[in-house]
Amino acid sequence: VNCHEAMHEIGHEAFNEYGSIGEAYAHADYSCWGGYLHGVVEESMRGRSLDDIGKDELNSMCDVVKGGGEKSFEHFSCVHGLGHALMFVSNNELLKVISHCDDLNSVWEARQCANGAFMQNMFSNYNDHVSDFTSKEDMHVPCNLVREDLQDVCYQVQGKLILDRLTWDFDKAYTFCAGLPTATTSAACVSGFGAAVSNFSAYKPQNISTLCANAPNGLVQDCLYGAI
Repeated sequence: VNCHEAMHEIGHEAFNEYGSIGEAYAHADYSCWGGYLHGVVEESMRGRSLDDIGKDELNSMCDVVKGGGEKSFEHFSCVHGLGHALMFVSNNELLKVISHCDDLNSVWEARQCANGAFMQNMFSNYNDHVSDFTSKEDMHVPCNLVREDLQDVCYQVQGKLILDRLTWDFDKAYTFCAGLPTATTSAACVSGFGAAVSNFSAYKPQNISTLCANAPNGLVQDCLYGAI
């Protein structure tokens, strides 16, 4: 179990302890890519189904954390957590979850929700309940199954999986990203290596800089952006 998923479990317990998203977020731990925050939102939906979570309820669930500002880290983590949570209650029905994310009031929120759904889908490769929207042979799945305006969001999340499938051969990974059909998806793909690169480099700036320097021309900054 990686630390992000472990923090999801702690977030589950926190929601049960504190009784609400807002109160659990008041005791937030931001480590391991915000796994605690995502787990809190997941647990708030336990026992529910996609069919009984309507648009109005979905749009109100993160209101309590907007006090920190629109698009704050707390706001991002909550709407991102909605994507995780909708996957959690739907048994990883990725395309249906993305449709629910589209019910959010802004394009930004819908994309962050989709980001959470793609992340949950990616992590399913590492547990006992693998999503139907994964492939051991094709690293483009599920990004090639969703509409074009979400493919950059998807490829950004695929970074760890791509590196694992290529046995952490960064040259091959960068080549994969450079071969994507648009500059936007290529940049998103490389930025997705950032978190993996920072972890692989033991969070040492010089090591991160060295690995990112091997990115294709024009994509070095995207790698560094993902790393921070």
